[in-house]
Amino acid sequence: MAVQPLGWFQTVACDGLRVHIFPTRQFKTVTCVLTVQVPLAERTVTPTAMLAQVLQRGSSKYPTIREMKQYLDHLYGATFHVDVDKRGERQVLQLYLDLPHEKFVPGERELLEKAIAFLSEVLLHPLLEDEDRFVARHVEAGRIALRRKIEGIIDDKIQYAQYRCVSEMCRNEPYRLLPYGRLEDLPAIEAAGLYRHYRRLLADSQMDLFVVGDVREEQVVSLVEKHLSLPSRHVQLPPASGEFPPVENVRRVVEEMDVMQGKLNMGLRTGGLTLASTDYPALMMYNGLLGGFPHSKLFRNVREEASLAYYAFSRLESLKGLLLIQTGIEVDNYEKAVDIVQKQLNMMRQGDFTPLEMEQTKAMLMHHLREVYDRTGSLIDFAFRGLIANMRQKPDELMERIAVVNKDDIQRVAEKIQMDTIYFLRNRRQQKEAGAYVADVEL
Repeated sequence: MAVQPLGWFQTVACDGLRVHIFPTRQFKTVTCVLTVQVPLAERTVTPTAMLAQVLQRGSSKYPTIREMKQYLDHLYGATFHVDVDKRGERQVLQLYLDLPHEKFVPGERELLEKAIAFLSEVLLHPLLEDEDRFVARHVEAGRIALRRKIEGIIDDKIQYAQYRCVSEMCRNEPYRLLPYGRLEDLPAIEAAGLYRHYRRLLADSQMDLFVVGDVREEQVVSLVEKHLSLPSRHVQLPPASGEFPPVENVRRVVEEMDVMQGKLNMGLRTGGLTLASTDYPALMMYNGLLGGFPHSKLFRNVREEASLAYYAFSRLESLKGLLLIQTGIEVDNYEKAVDIVQKQLNMMRQGDFTPLEMEQTKAMLMHHLREVYDRTGSLIDFAFRGLIANMRQKPDELMERIAVVNKDDIQRVAEKIQMDTIYFLRNRRQQKEAGAYVADVEL
């Protein structure tokens, strides 16, 4: 059994599954997260999202949602769900199970084994009809639930504007896709075809199990080998960052809908800087100074001083190498808001930020990284992102790298940041039918 260290998690290769263990007595629960990674792709994104809906509706041993919940109650109120997300240009099917540690349950000695056996049951023994297809009513229920998820993003105009900005910016890249799939694909998904997709996914995906709690490595590995054994596989996924296309012109996209408030979103390329980059701590500082915190330039200068925005902030897509700015503005303030955001970007390039602003930003970043240790889900997500990026560092190590970032480092990063797409969601204008139009402009 070959050992491949993650760094701060204990990592063991168990045939077709990598197991990452974080032994700690800090929590009263044990959290198990089973992740299944596949490339984000137009052909498979919707079926993979549908699997999250179908798998949690019944298994061979627990054929109904009610029976699943009853068993989870038997595990002293364990929390369980299956969902999909995207990490860079990878789609991730995730099975999450959190349950009390058995030392807090008098007379119980097999809770961890029951947890791993339950994860195995849900993933590897789904409820079938005729041995080669999922249950039709589960597929139909999943179709309805997935449609509601996707339409829910459209109904939430802040989420919708962010999705549209990314989809325009990455229009020729897999990252444009929602992890929940596409509405137009839903009608064609049927029980037999979805089961064939499930079998391919088991064979062609990268699987990882994360376990955080008061556990021992040999205990977890033994239970995985007993209940969650998978065939040995050699899966080579493409880089999660995808391509880094050059920015030639800034695209302006204006879309009209029935909205009361304009949503101005901007997508910027970081010049290929991702979580795996040496300059990533400087990029974190850049984002924090620009729009990551209440003391940042976007919040103070766009929202507070100029009163142009109801909200204004920026965030990083660390595995894809994007910086995204989101603001909510009055429609008539569109050009003013674009101009003042551009001014903040120029100030960052010129190093127009103070030592106090840098100290505040470092303090906020350190605080957020220390909080990673306070929640099992945060620990696992931090480790999982690092695993994808092949950047196997502890939060403490990232804090040490942030601590030594200086002004020159931030300006060096600022020179790489390029505006790619400006997306504006505005109200309908009477003289023009609703829709979207695009212009490529020089800025």
